[in-house]
Amino acid sequence: ENAKNLLEGIELTQKELMSVFARHGIKVVPGKGSKFDPNVHQAVAQIPSEEAKGDVAELLQTGFTLGDRTLRAAMVAVSNGPEKS
Repeated sequence: ENAKNLLEGIELTQKELMSVFARHGIKVVPGKGSKFDPNVHQAVAQIPSEEAKGDVAELLQTGFTLGDRTLRAAMVAVSNGPEKS
């Protein structure tokens, strides 16, 4: 019960924080499935994935932008294409 309440509290806090970010023009960097962009993504791994080669296969840490400025690059794993069988 306590863990459930804690989780709900954290989720509500995150939702409120994202709302405040949006009001101030801060946007979340696109994650999984988006085209890798070195201006807003930091590649930390290359993994086999169903995503197209060079696309973001996994989001490891959320990134944020303010207008054209990157506040924090998203840490991502980039796809090197589907695994060959």
